[in-house]
Amino acid sequence: MSSINGVALTLVAVATLLVVLLVIVLSRTVRKVERLQESMSKVVAELERTAAQLKKVTAEANSEVSRANATLGTARSLSHTVDTTTQLAYKAVANPFVKVLAVGAGTGSALKKWRSRDERGIKK
Repeated sequence: MSSINGVALTLVAVATLLVVLLVIVLSRTVRKVERLQESMSKVVAELERTAAQLKKVTAEANSEVSRANATLGTARSLSHTVDTTTQLAYKAVANPFVKVLAVGAGTGSALKKWRSRDERGIKK
């Protein structure tokens, strides 16, 4: 029976050693999981801050786009107003201006003829 006791004692020692090794591995695994949880908490906190900043930047960008659209609409309206005003000014000024030029040209031509008559000695 002593050999059976020796085998049993050896099996108990090996089992105890395996349990100790298992406890060591489990404790290290638990520490690693705890560190991983801490790291994940930090990552989540950073992601939340980044998401908040992204939301703020997006809101600002949307505001800028809205202002740009409003400015573009105003520029289009102003361009249309300038075009309309230019057309009206052309219609209002062009015809009378042409008439004034024609009268001026006619008057100049008449004056030249009248002067040339005076120079030749022809009088009315």
